[in-house]
Amino acid sequence: MSTWSFRNRVNTDPKANDGKLQLFLVVFIAYLVISPIVMLLLNLLSIRAYLLSSFCWFLIASEVFGPEIQGTTWWSRIQWIKLWGWIVVIYIVTERFNAVLA
Repeated sequence: MSTWSFRNRVNTDPKANDGKLQLFLVVFIAYLVISPIVMLLLNLLSIRAYLLSSFCWFLIASEVFGPEIQGTTWWSRIQWIKLWGWIVVIYIVTERFNAVLA
């Protein structure tokens, strides 16, 4: 007996991925707009905290709204953005680690 999920559905229509791209963009841009306001109200707003939380949200949204058909142009661009995001995260963590050691 299999359980139903979005990942189990196979849709070969290339237009089906356009809706996922739109959902991804709406969710991510809404987070980018709302999160600084919430962080400011909680006195947690800093550029590093904003970048790290936005990248975490980007990773979550890209997994939730990933395309059913791999190899689409927008998905390959998102993979490159993920790579650059990890490079920024490693830089920030290394910088913080060096500050603690100094």
